[in-house]
Amino acid sequence: MKMQYQEFTNLCMLYLLIAASFSINLPIAFGSVCLTLFLVFWLISGSYLSRLSLILMNPGARISLMLLGLYTIGVTYSSATWHDSIHYLAKYAKILIIPFAITVITTDKHRNYVINGFLISLIGYLIVSYLNWLGFFEFGVMRHGTYMAVGMYFMLRNAYRKIGFYRTVWTALAVLTALNILFVADVRTGVVTMFALLLIFF
Repeated sequence: MKMQYQEFTNLCMLYLLIAASFSINLPIAFGSVCLTLFLVFWLISGSYLSRLSLILMNPGARISLMLLGLYTIGVTYSSATWHDSIHYLAKYAKILIIPFAITVITTDKHRNYVINGFLISLIGYLIVSYLNWLGFFEFGVMRHGTYMAVGMYFMLRNAYRKIGFYRTVWTALAVLTALNILFVADVRTGVVTMFALLLIFF
């Protein structure tokens, strides 16, 4: 019974992470709901010792915890009011999603599900962004440079791992994403992130 309960909560958390990754380019409320529900299921899922072990063994999880720790220490030295400091610290607390998610995404299959959810959303965003840029409709300024840079990296990774037609498709999508970052979205943070990820990739 306990095993079935844990399998159910893990499955719910996985689907919520996929939905959250897909909703990154949607209004923020969608992602907030998905991540809030994910945290609720994480808290009631149990197996805390094994999950803590996974977090401590993962470099990405440790780095995110150390980063949040640095922000927390920084709050004590800030000249801002405690109300403002806690308010902005709460925004950075979202970093905790990284170690929590790592305890759920334990296989390449599950990892690819989450990444593909994000890429599908990004491709839809690219289509809308280019149509907006070409003047087919007015959708306002669209600037998701950092997300796009991360998406470009995963597209290049997919292109590297594929052959033939699929390699061509993923390469073309990566190029279109890079051009969007440079000339359409025109976001400095996205440009810096893109070149950093290109360096890592190559």
